Amino acid sequence: MATKKKTETVIATDPLERAAQILGQMDDQFMAALAKVTNAKTAVGVDGALAECVQAYRIAYSMSHAIASATGKNIYKRRWTLDRMFSPMLETRWNALRRGLPNVALPPEATQVISQLEALKPENPDWPRTFQGEAEWQQHLRSRGLVEASAQDGYKSLSKPFESNSATEVSHGNEAIGNNRRDREIRQR
Repeated sequence: MATKKKTETVIATDPLERAAQILGQMDDQFMAALAKVTNAKTAVGVDGALAECVQAYRIAYSMSHAIASATGKNIYKRRWTLDRMFSPMLETRWNALRRGLPNVALPPEATQVISQLEALKPENPDWPRTFQGEAEWQQHLRSRGLVEASAQDGYKSLSKPFESNSATEVSHGNEAIGNNRRDREIRQR
């Protein structure tokens, strides 16, 4: 007699881990909906399954972008598009359906986890900042004791000692002479 193991899902206490779990569940729902699209037998069945698939995709996509904006890490963003997964026939049906589908909202549990993640985000004054004009940028540099290098100044490597160009010119000259000798030897043969 075979015994079946019960698989219990452990709910994470860390908001980021919980968000990753929720995103994984959303991805599973999307893949199940995508399987329904491929298994649909009639045009009406394909349209219904396609609408369900698109809604699941939109939820997973918006959740991934919400996690990325809450954490400041773009690694959580989904970068693939739904159109790539469709055959030309499904893409045509999707283009016909896409404008008629309602917008979807994240589930309450997902919005709660996102708000917890946003609350954990540190108040960092160095968070990507936009400067309004050159004067504000220069003031920011001065406040940190920095100086912007001028484009007119030549580049000077601080990691390598200065080398003159004369050594490289001589080596190029010797290679040119060597090539000419080789050419002459080939012609003489």
